[in-house]
Amino acid sequence: MKLSADIKTLFDLIVDDIALLTSLHDKELTKETLTLLKDNNFPYTLGFALQRKETAEIFDLLKSGVDDIKGDNVDEMLEELAADYADIYLNYSLSASPLESVWLDEESLVMQAPMFEVREYYDRFSLKVDDWRVRSDDHFICQLQFIAHLISLKKYENLQELSNFMDEHLFRWFDDFCAKVAKRCDTKFYAGLATLTFSYIDELRDVLAIVLEQKRPSKEEIETKFTGAIPLETTPLQYNPGMAESW
Repeated sequence: MKLSADIKTLFDLIVDDIALLTSLHDKELTKETLTLLKDNNFPYTLGFALQRKETAEIFDLLKSGVDDIKGDNVDEMLEELAADYADIYLNYSLSASPLESVWLDEESLVMQAPMFEVREYYDRFSLKVDDWRVRSDDHFICQLQFIAHLISLKKYENLQELSNFMDEHLFRWFDDFCAKVAKRCDTKFYAGLATLTFSYIDELRDVLAIVLEQKRPSKEEIETKFTGAIPLETTPLQYNPGMAESW
């Protein structure tokens, strides 16, 4: 089956959106990037128009986080964001690892079975991470980049494998990661970025289900497939600055 022209156009927009979102997770926010976000009315100008009712609140939170960085204290605010960035992505001070293995391994260890399972998906498309010692295959940024790559190919025959990958990996843990970041981080920008990123890929998965004409499995169904157990109730995505519970 061939993809329609409209779906191919949407996929092009999604690839650009994911590239932008991953770049914001990948590096500290700079004045230059901040200017680009403001000039382009981010996040309201994303190419893929999210449909869920809670999206407006997420967009408002992230836009507010961007707009708050202004005036004579820009450098100070960027330093606060840099500290929040370090807590989330470098020091793991929020007890919310960006690595899948930590969430799914029984002993919460890095570079365990989930990483190698993710690597097998990459291998099937002749892809590999730049340096797994610096950023392992199961880091969510690598997974988002893989999703964008498969979308960019715009081939119907790849969509089933892409859906399976998302179900078997990101959707088993990424909502919990984003929820903890949103709840425990200190800035509206990173709280908004976390909630938006999960909402984005969640709605992307809905689109894939429609294109494939398949019912999307629930998280409970996915987890039962792997462990035979229904997952515990997840943390709701919300922003409560200063709340930093221990794991």
